[in-house]
Amino acid sequence: IVTERGAVWQFRVSTGPATEPRPRDGFGAARRFLAELRWVPGRFATGQTVWFGAAHDEVAGGKIPPLAKLDARADHVRLTTPLEFARTYYWRVATDNGAHAPDAGRVWSFRVADEPHTNDVTFFVSSDTHYGFAENSALNKQTIDLMNGAPGLALPEKFGGGLVRAPRGVVLNGDLLDRGFDAAAPAHWSEFLRDYGLTGEDGRLGFPLYEGFGNHDGGPAKSLTRRAIRERNLRRPGLANVSSNGLHYSWDWDHVHLVQLNLFGGDGSNDVMNVSKAEHDPEGALEFLKQDLAQHVGRSGRPVITFQHFSWLGGMSDWWTPEAKERFYEVVKHYQIAALINGHSHGASFIEWRGLQTIHDGATARPDSGSGDFLIVRVTADELTVIQRKPDGWGISLKKALRLTGAGLPP
Repeated sequence: IVTERGAVWQFRVSTGPATEPRPRDGFGAARRFLAELRWVPGRFATGQTVWFGAAHDEVAGGKIPPLAKLDARADHVRLTTPLEFARTYYWRVATDNGAHAPDAGRVWSFRVADEPHTNDVTFFVSSDTHYGFAENSALNKQTIDLMNGAPGLALPEKFGGGLVRAPRGVVLNGDLLDRGFDAAAPAHWSEFLRDYGLTGEDGRLGFPLYEGFGNHDGGPAKSLTRRAIRERNLRRPGLANVSSNGLHYSWDWDHVHLVQLNLFGGDGSNDVMNVSKAEHDPEGALEFLKQDLAQHVGRSGRPVITFQHFSWLGGMSDWWTPEAKERFYEVVKHYQIAALINGHSHGASFIEWRGLQTIHDGATARPDSGSGDFLIVRVTADELTVIQRKPDGWGISLKKALRLTGAGLPP
């Protein structure tokens, strides 16, 4: 008789490490005057020791005096001195687990934001998160982590070198939900909020968010996303202007004026082409743009960037009429337009339209390739630079001088 003795299996009981660090591990733009480090204590903790410093090996090996020795309930420690701009710091929480084995704690890191420079503005932009479709939830988390860790990355030499500066915020140009009008929309919107938040302090994303709605988010009658953006605009920090219907808005980052037009810069449903008119109503976006630029830019010559979902040229640009595009051009031609940025096509590209630079911003989630991407945009006093960031490296790029396309409002 032959008997099978069987494989020997093994398992290990968790030693209960501290988890959920704040700032998040790998975050690239922490505040210089960071008030505290936060975490969730290990479940077996009877005591905790926090190590903190600017050298990985010293923190990992406990070669410096600990920052604090705490009891089991402590979940934060205060920092009493300013940190250095653009420097990376390391920290860990070692846990004494009483009768269980101690846990040394994982070494976490974060980088402090760059020293601010006037009229030197960096932001990230993408679109088409499509929560509720395929594995987009996981792909968005991957892209958010890519965004959070981007500040401080070395830019390729062919692009001029240097480092990615900390962004002022992140812009998303529509199709936040895959179906923003069905029974599952509230659950998918809740997941979007947990991931992207609003202020940079309330979600996985570490930067303020400036989102707009797209065609998948639904029309005026049923769109959860449109209703939510109205409410969020009441709380969104730093806005310069909001449309009378609460949907469209603008803000300023130093010398740059930015305008979120949501679906597209049209007047009403008659500007829609090739798809249902009522469900693609831009709800007065062009009138808001006209009023906003007159009031907040005027004859200043300052650079302007507009955001919307539909494109002007290129992929899927035939969803609004040529007449509507002409009216749009008549509004913006008097101003220095640094860029017109859109989503919708799920691809990144640069296309000139009537002498103006349009930019297709890519997509945070691409289920076909299991990835997502975003654009890093930098606007200085005299130059616009854009580079695509992907999980496996850098993509397309653009560098161009800013030139006056108009002298402001006509006399």
